[in-house]
Amino acid sequence: MTPVELWTLLAVSLAGGLGACARYGIDVLSRRVALATTSVPQFPRRLWLINISGSLAIGVILGLVLNRESLPVWGVIFTSGFLGGYTTVSSVSFESVRLIQSGRLLAGVAHGVMLMMGAFAAALLGVSIGAMLGA
Repeated sequence: MTPVELWTLLAVSLAGGLGACARYGIDVLSRRVALATTSVPQFPRRLWLINISGSLAIGVILGLVLNRESLPVWGVIFTSGFLGGYTTVSSVSFESVRLIQSGRLLAGVAHGVMLMMGAFAAALLGVSIGAMLGA
């Protein structure tokens, strides 16, 4: 492994940890807000906020570097590192299964499918925004 590859690996690892901390912070804050407004368990909206915003950000970065042959190092650090730690498919899966286990089959299936579709749409929108900003 070259020194540049090692530095990139360390930077991606650090950024991933920071992204996971950001996700946790948003999760805690949104739970506090939800608990202050209702005592009824809610649809996991915080995952929508996190995954849609992260997918949009990934799309913007990819749109900015669209005409390059490869993603620059800063793009790898931010997309694979920070946004990879920030967004999470495993939490989406967990929340979908949790909804199904609580007897909310339709909500669980809708959560999983619609969130993935929404994240994909946000990434596509982000690519368009990034391409316009980079032009």
